[in-house]
Amino acid sequence: MSLSWRADELLKAHGMRVTPQRRHILTVFLEDTGIHRSADEVRERILPVLPELARGTTYNTLRELVRQGILEEIPSPEGLMLYGLRLVPHHHFVCDRCHRYFDVPWDTVPVPAFPLPPDIGQVNGVTLVAHGLCAACQKGQA
Repeated sequence: MSLSWRADELLKAHGMRVTPQRRHILTVFLEDTGIHRSADEVRERILPVLPELARGTTYNTLRELVRQGILEEIPSPEGLMLYGLRLVPHHHFVCDRCHRYFDVPWDTVPVPAFPLPPDIGQVNGVTLVAHGLCAACQKGQA
């Protein structure tokens, strides 16, 4: 199954019209599942095959994919918004040196109870973010 076909199917399954921009943007994330990228990084990856892709279109499409639950949006330590696939629940690991985000499968980390006082609200889900050094940084490769 090709990645562009999978992108088309995901878009259709979420009630979205398939456009070249949506297909290419989603394919970037399907190529490297678990990697989180800024809007500009996504656009740079697509420009060689879709040179007319405007910066505004990139941002609008990413926001739309987040609203549909296909992508997630995470603030980076540098203040950028990073985007990644959110097709299944998962946690995150952030490298303190290279600042890359990695997806951690939901079932590998037990989720702690997170009770709140009733006057604050009700917890509907918990996502953990762990910090440390990724394997590449530990080996001095990043």
